[in-house]
Amino acid sequence: AEGTPVVFDGAMGSTLYEQGILHTRAFEECNLTAAAKVKAVHLAFIEAGANVIETNTFGANKFTLGKYGLQNVAEIITAGVEIAKEAVAESGKGVWVAGAVGPTGEGAGFVDDDKLLEITEAYTVQIKAMVDAGVDIIMLETFTFLSEIKIALKVTKSLFAGPVIASMSFSDEMEQSNDYGPG
Repeated sequence: AEGTPVVFDGAMGSTLYEQGILHTRAFEECNLTAAAKVKAVHLAFIEAGANVIETNTFGANKFTLGKYGLQNVAEIITAGVEIAKEAVAESGKGVWVAGAVGPTGEGAGFVDDDKLLEITEAYTVQIKAMVDAGVDIIMLETFTFLSEIKIALKVTKSLFAGPVIASMSFSDEMEQSNDYGPG
């Protein structure tokens, strides 16, 4: 209803870490190896009052998952969306599922044509898998480089007609934020 606050869930990765999933693995891999833990986190956030839960897909792109030797990006994303949708169905509440998309880590500095194509392809795989699996919202979050969020937004708009939320994170250290500060 108009004027009613929308409450998002908390931090999936931090919560999984608190449950013993270490940074030596990709948190997104848990969609395949620890689905019950991921689902329990979603259910806890819904029980706490979240109207929107984000899929466990923040770093589910070829660059981030590749650092862990993982190449099955679409499979991990599809499983993440399905787990979130199962949690919503189990809760019996009208909760939206947002596909979480984070930075690739490849958007720093000058992005030449080859790098632009690589980043675009990575986001295309990620966002297409989310759309195909049936997310309600796409959430582009915690980006630090304007050039990269623009790529992600362009890909998202080409593949998804639903609501898109885009957010950036800024630092007082301008060299860490590619000279784009909040002011």
